[in-house]
Amino acid sequence: MNPLPASPPPRFGLRAVHTLHVIAAAALCSSAVAAHAAGMNMVVTSNVASSSPVTQNYSTTTASDLATTHTLATTSTSYGSNANGWAEGGAGVIRMDSAVHVEAAVGYVPQGYFLQEAQQNSGVGITDQIHVNSTTLALGTAVDLTVTLSFAQIVSLSEPASLYLAGGYFATYQANAGNGTSVYLTANGQDNMNATGSSAILHTFVGQYINLAESMSGGVRATYIDGVVRSGHADASHSAHFYVDSLTDGVTLSADSGHDYASSVTTVPEPSSTALMIAGAGLIGWVVRRRDQTPRT
Repeated sequence: MNPLPASPPPRFGLRAVHTLHVIAAAALCSSAVAAHAAGMNMVVTSNVASSSPVTQNYSTTTASDLATTHTLATTSTSYGSNANGWAEGGAGVIRMDSAVHVEAAVGYVPQGYFLQEAQQNSGVGITDQIHVNSTTLALGTAVDLTVTLSFAQIVSLSEPASLYLAGGYFATYQANAGNGTSVYLTANGQDNMNATGSSAILHTFVGQYINLAESMSGGVRATYIDGVVRSGHADASHSAHFYVDSLTDGVTLSADSGHDYASSVTTVPEPSSTALMIAGAGLIGWVVRRRDQTPRT
């Protein structure tokens, strides 16, 4: 029997992801006029059409919860098709990974033709607040900040993107200062392999606060309807990083979450590296002492 034409599948249309967008949009609209608390909303859903969706959610309004990352994972399998993935979020970083495989749904024949669809969707929204401080500059001193969204992903599809196969993520970053200025950065990687970040300058003053809204959403979708087995993988495991740096000397930035948003945070050496450096310093000292004690001719 010839398969019937399919209507265009929804573009990562699971309701949970759209709900997250609504929550994030509300936070963005209000943040320019009033301070808001730090918080995070996460949702991950695996869905194969002939089975019930598997969804995991996490939500917090406790600022200190953002100091560490949180991870959700889901998987769903039905009639040989499957969807699986995970999402990780914390202040300053969001990562995701999604994979789907779809093939003939043996035993599942609605409306007289074979149909199977698999989707893996994720969404993470984070809000945080940064305070602009200084011990050397007076309150109200003009300050310039650099707000940066760094984003990268790899999308692998078994065939070119189409109505039946698509994947990718979309990241956004908005910074709203209490004095009314704001910047908005986006990185759209859905349905293509190219997604890079961007930067912008935010003008504010010492003593002001900066409301941050960080988000990423998307996933992979595949449909079996025309006798073709399809699979896709969207890897954003090194994906969205959110930075704020001061261009004005004497300014310090402190976040409610405790996260350091600087793009050049000094890395604390691992214990093994520290031990190696101490051993090396001891060896150098021993060589110097030996040299000083060697009789001169």
